[in-house]
Amino acid sequence: MEFRKALVVIVWQTSPGQGEKKVLVLKLIPPRGAFWQPVTGKIEERESFDEGALREAEEESGLRFERRPQFLGLESVFPGRGGVMVKEKAFFLPIFGGT
Repeated sequence: MEFRKALVVIVWQTSPGQGEKKVLVLKLIPPRGAFWQPVTGKIEERESFDEGALREAEEESGLRFERRPQFLGLESVFPGRGGVMVKEKAFFLPIFGGT
């Protein structure tokens, strides 16, 4: 069975000295449902999941990251549009400092 790859990237920030954690979520435009979600995207041809996670996080957030995404060990497979199966993996990508 062939899978179309997808991913979820959680961008996390720890406030210095406070231990406060924040997750970046983006609001979709009304034609796409107007709901909030973490960074998501499709993996491009010959791209690994972690390479795609980093690319999507940078494209969608406008940020540059010094670290590589860390696979959280969470993976799901579900039917997507057009009868194609989707494999989705969750990643953790930290931001330290900044706002």
